Amino acid sequence: MVRETMFGDPVPGITRRRGGRHCLSRRELGYDKDTRGVFVIGFYDARQIEEADRDRVWGPGRTASPDRTGYGLYVVKTIADAHG
Repeated sequence: MVRETMFGDPVPGITRRRGGRHCLSRRELGYDKDTRGVFVIGFYDARQIEEADRDRVWGPGRTASPDRTGYGLYVVKTIADAHG
């Protein structure tokens, strides 16, 4: 779900586009009984990642904005990988 959220319409029916950015209109927290996992819908509010950059964005310190740290996607990937 992480990759789908980052590379497509983050949350169909929940997000709207404003000036090339996805803007959240609400957040949801859910629990999947089959996998016993918690998931968050609606946490990503940045622009869609260009195809040429998709393999590089997962590294630590990668950012396209000077006022950001570039650790958000790295942390998400690290946590997702740790939990299978």
